[in-house]
Amino acid sequence: MRKELPLADLSYAELLELSEKLQKLLHERRDAERMQVRNQIESLARNSGFSLEDLLGRNGRRGGARKPKYVNPENMSETWTGRGRKPKWLLAKIKKGANLSDFSV
Repeated sequence: MRKELPLADLSYAELLELSEKLQKLLHERRDAERMQVRNQIESLARNSGFSLEDLLGRNGRRGGARKPKYVNPENMSETWTGRGRKPKWLLAKIKKGANLSDFSV
């Protein structure tokens, strides 16, 4: 049984640090599990005589979602692919003097 963390006792700085570590861990775990599922799908396709490209088209996609190129370090759920309008969080950071490259993934 896992011990529950006393989150209510942590300071704002400690919670922020924990949040950043958690966001990083979530992204790493998502990427690892995504690769595991992709490998399973590739294996199933290959065993059936197909490739992913045969089934899904170029680059294993049908033109769906694109990978984010930029991320808000203060809120890792806020991302931008670099296409279309810049999101408000990014415009606000640039207005304060940040460079677009500061937010590259």
